[in-house]
Amino acid sequence: MFLRDTKTTHIAQNLKEYRISHNLKQTEMADLLKMNYQNYSKMERGVYQPSLDKLLEICDILMLTPNDLLQEGRSFDEYKQEYIEKFDNELLQFLDIVHIIEEERAKADFAHATGNYKAESLSLDIIFHALVKTDDENINYRKMIDTLYYDYINSYIRKFSDKTHKELYQKF
Repeated sequence: MFLRDTKTTHIAQNLKEYRISHNLKQTEMADLLKMNYQNYSKMERGVYQPSLDKLLEICDILMLTPNDLLQEGRSFDEYKQEYIEKFDNELLQFLDIVHIIEEERAKADFAHATGNYKAESLSLDIIFHALVKTDDENINYRKMIDTLYYDYINSYIRKFSDKTHKELYQKF
């Protein structure tokens, strides 16, 4: 029984710290979990332990793993630092890609304006590859091809529809 009480205490302490770090009030968290505020409060106080389903739901909301809530000894500051580093790395990758794309867009526009279509094509190709990162299964590449294909089909259908509409309109 002592082990269970200890785990409940860890969950309660961790739950409160992570909720506060996401700037959520207890009432807001209870609403997100679709549960009574008093019951949620009991979880944070360690009065009772959440079900596995509720624990997983909490993890989804707070972007945690179940281990984050169960772990003893992992400091909240360690979690914050790890979370910030992950976010910073993702943001830096995003900004790198945006910088490349904006630079190549400017080069493509300049090349087009000066009639250098080969340089324009090269810049557009760089943009394309920056946006469509390939993976082992070429999933992103396939998505882009599908998008272009469906856009082509839609534009053809739109032209046909507009032409038909115009012809029918002229009959009236």
